Amino acid sequence: MATRPIGYWIKEVDRLLDETFAHALGSEHCTRRHWQLLNALEPGLREETELVAAVAPFAAADPSGVRAALDDLLQRGWAEPLPGAQVQLTPAGREVHGRLHSTVAAHRRHIAEGVTEPEYRTTVAVLERMAGNLEAFLRLGRPPPG
Repeated sequence: MATRPIGYWIKEVDRLLDETFAHALGSEHCTRRHWQLLNALEPGLREETELVAAVAPFAAADPSGVRAALDDLLQRGWAEPLPGAQVQLTPAGREVHGRLHSTVAAHRRHIAEGVTEPEYRTTVAVLERMAGNLEAFLRLGRPPPG
């Protein structure tokens, strides 16, 4: 049995992801939120509310951080607002996304070093199932049994 509960490791991994992504993305003065927004915008035009909602699960503890990161992308000229509350990457934003894409891919490989593909898939599947269980308890309006 693990010496620390799963909640500890989830929080610790998330904290370390933020810290190491900030280091990996530091060449562009970006954070994990910047990257998530750039990545969400890469396929094309998005409504601002849809974009913020797409990234919000990654920033539940700091929802204003998503808005601040989006404002920063707009200020840097990496994204631009369009009529109808839509946002898209600018050519400069696409360039930055391209540069960071290889950095992020290398970082992800490093994070998963020593973890087999089946182990990774199992871990993700278990976490997804646990999240579903917790969401079901919330829908019922009562805490998990305990």
